Amino acid sequence: MFYKKPLLTQNEIEFFYCLIRAFPEKHITVQTALSAIVETDEYKDRSQFRTYYADFVICDQKTFIPEMVIELDDKTHFYKKREEQDKRKNEVLYNANIPLYRYTAKANYTTAEIQKTIEPILTGKIQPPEYPQLERNRKVLSVPLKQNHLKSFTNQEVMRILLFGAAALIGIAILLLLSRIF
Repeated sequence: MFYKKPLLTQNEIEFFYCLIRAFPEKHITVQTALSAIVETDEYKDRSQFRTYYADFVICDQKTFIPEMVIELDDKTHFYKKREEQDKRKNEVLYNANIPLYRYTAKANYTTAEIQKTIEPILTGKIQPPEYPQLERNRKVLSVPLKQNHLKSFTNQEVMRILLFGAAALIGIAILLLLSRIF
């Protein structure tokens, strides 16, 4: 039997709300697959991160390009297996040139505290703490590979795209109805 569960723990929810208050000009995603923000040209390297998720990803508001990953580390990160997974996650993000900050989980957070810690890293004023125990330097690329493929659309263009999509859906619905009749 399957049951739904919350996407975030109560502690992560509290941290998330402080994070969005601290950086209202950014998009913040939660529980994002690393494969959604990191790409590699080496097939064998994909196995090192295809099942990993980032707790929080701070993205540019217009382009959704990842600017930083924040991991909220609780006591489970002290287990040997988890430490190895964290080490591999650190390596992937380091090689993709996506800053990572590991925030120690605690009972309460404040917006000011999170902003004071994260903003200097986001703005490039300071480097995030070094990623521990990096051994390999494989070629892992941050996506998107080309920034110039992003285009701003006018309201008129957006309406045309939406109308075209709606027309396509109506066409599919008609075909499905006709296939049932005949």
